[in-house]
Amino acid sequence: MNITVLKEKIKNKIKEKISNKEYVQDILVEIFGDIFMIAFGIPLFWFFREFILLR
Repeated sequence: MNITVLKEKIKNKIKEKISNKEYVQDILVEIFGDIFMIAFGIPLFWFFREFILLR
């Protein structure tokens, strides 16, 4: 099997995955979940450290 055939098969697999809406939605949920966890986690940790541990 040559490389071009493999490339076509991989492209078709990726198209199938992207056309599956739930798959794309799962990826977006994971990415945004990580972003929000970092965005809210750092201020909450700072708040906890400043106002609770240092009293």
